[in-house]
Amino acid sequence: MKRTHKTYNGFSLIEIVIAISVLFVGIIGIFSLFPASYRMADLSKITTRMTLVGHSKIDELTALGFNNLPVGTHAITDADLQHLIANPAVRNKFLTSTVTIRTIGQNPLNNSSVLKRIDVNVRYAMKSNKYKTEIFSTYISNPLHG
Repeated sequence: MKRTHKTYNGFSLIEIVIAISVLFVGIIGIFSLFPASYRMADLSKITTRMTLVGHSKIDELTALGFNNLPVGTHAITDADLQHLIANPAVRNKFLTSTVTIRTIGQNPLNNSSVLKRIDVNVRYAMKSNKYKTEIFSTYISNPLHG
């Protein structure tokens, strides 16, 4: 008598289990990227807002001219931010942002300052009691000293 072996075309149960587990691991890996990308997008948005505030304040102060810049530390108020950021909830996250103006160098002939340095310190309240701080700086020369 002749024996016949049946051949089955298809996948075994173990092959299906392995394929599903590999697929599951890949899907979990892809889904784990979403929270990280949301965090990076939020950080990018915050950094852009901080840069907007810092550079706008520097532009505003340099437009005043060398002789009209008051030396000292001054707070950036909500009124300073209103024309930049319309949303009050976002404006309230800018905490203790300051502008510091100081003189650098003195002319020995007439005791006038040669340079003024403007530092804009922008501090932003992030989630979970963390803060992000950026400092923007520039120098303005006295037009009398060329």
